[in-house]
Amino acid sequence: MITQLTRSHKSPLLVPARRPVGACRWKRVFLVLACLQGSLLFAGCQQQDQGASSTDTAEKAVVDQPHCPVIIDCSGWHRFQDLTETVTGGKILPLSDWEDLANTTGYTTWRNSYEKPTLQADVLGYWIAHAFDALPDSTPSRKGRPSLRFIGRSFSYSFTNREAISTILTGYEQGQAACHIWDLVEEWVDRDKRPDSLRLVFLPGNDEVRTNENALLIDTGVLVAGGPAQLTRQLAALVYRSYQAIPGQNPIKVQGEAAVANTFRILANEGTAAWIEGLADTHFKLDHYSLGELNLIPEDFFRSGLSVIRFSHKQLPPLLEDPELMLAQGQAYARSVANAAALTTGGYAMATTIAENLGKDRLHQASRSVPAFVAAYQEAALANSLPLPAPGAVGRKLSESMPAFEPDVFAGIMSILAKEFPTQP
Repeated sequence: MITQLTRSHKSPLLVPARRPVGACRWKRVFLVLACLQGSLLFAGCQQQDQGASSTDTAEKAVVDQPHCPVIIDCSGWHRFQDLTETVTGGKILPLSDWEDLANTTGYTTWRNSYEKPTLQADVLGYWIAHAFDALPDSTPSRKGRPSLRFIGRSFSYSFTNREAISTILTGYEQGQAACHIWDLVEEWVDRDKRPDSLRLVFLPGNDEVRTNENALLIDTGVLVAGGPAQLTRQLAALVYRSYQAIPGQNPIKVQGEAAVANTFRILANEGTAAWIEGLADTHFKLDHYSLGELNLIPEDFFRSGLSVIRFSHKQLPPLLEDPELMLAQGQAYARSVANAAALTTGGYAMATTIAENLGKDRLHQASRSVPAFVAAYQEAALANSLPLPAPGAVGRKLSESMPAFEPDVFAGIMSILAKEFPTQP
């Protein structure tokens, strides 16, 4: 059995737009907004010059500061703050004002990042106003989506922390925090793959960070509960998943060697992204209504990685010796690893072992190729001193607990990877 992680390890914080059920590659959705409105400035949330189009503003900004082509969109946040402060003062606003909020540049992008049918502005506006008991008595109800009935907690959390959020956003207005994100993206995403620019959209939404084309949609509650330094790593990891991750097939939708090979592909992709993110060290303020319960234990990541290696030693040898058995049970191997939620955590343990034993540069190099990632892990694990300590042993690094693959299993895995990914060194 592979170690099953607790529920807290499965919090869907980082979410790619329109990710198909069961998909193993983060899908990019290319959305073109015909008209950008509201406050949209390069590395700043101030009101833009009314005489310039938002497109002109963005292009001019990239030219002015080519090292940091990051656009900040706080249109949703500013309008949200204005309306909620008005209604908490006792004034009732018409539903049309809340629909205007839902039609800001930020919320338009946010609404379009979800699966079809697109969430309509009047429905979202209704539920935002509903969360603050700010609807006129005559307002007809809107059914909307079930999730909107619970999103009021997010709106309330951002409203309660609005002063802290505004202070943090000042760092993005000045461009420093935004450029830290771009620096990390430049480091980990190849020039020919990364987008020309990033657009950071800050607004109260679901407790997550989403991506939609080159837009990164950040819930302001997540921002204030986790802090800008943690967010920088999370956003860079999300861009890595969207643009740099090695493409391939879904291992639980294919058979035989392809299922096994693509399991290791996802271990490499997710492991590297989780290392960039610093996933095992993720934390949020305890007062956050949902993320405050997140309890990630670094030792558990390495117990998960250890389980992946042991499970491979147990399950793969007969499959490697018998092609018919491999064809019949390869997908079962992939499903077992996936069902144990070990693809990200186990991959993180493997990536961390590479980085700590061979260096960050070696992890960077290995992340571009599935065979190179597995080979680098094997080299790094062989460097660990025997006997291996248990994860969490006093005075020992967690990566020291990771074992190498048995020679025959390693050779078999590498043979499969060479066939599945022949163009990768």
